[in-house]
Amino acid sequence: MSADDPNAPIFPPGSVRRFGIALTSGVIYGVALGFLGVSPFKALVIGCIATAAGLFHFGTRWIQRIAIALGGYALGVWIDLLPPLERWRALIFSFFPPA
Repeated sequence: MSADDPNAPIFPPGSVRRFGIALTSGVIYGVALGFLGVSPFKALVIGCIATAAGLFHFGTRWIQRIAIALGGYALGVWIDLLPPLERWRALIFSFFPPA
């Protein structure tokens, strides 16, 4: 298809799906980090960076995997299944006291 073709799609095939996946990953990063105690500005910046990296195909698979893991951890903290980040150090040292 040429650029002059009136029936040509506005966006190339797969670009809308890629945008949706990148945007979803960025939102998961921002919400999960905001929920885990990161300042809202930093969570927003990290979410925007994750979205931009996903749009430019820079580490897309890793960004999506980390977003799922981070979202799963935030969900576990939210339903009181896992301890929040502040209590991890005390919890680890209770099992393994320093020598």
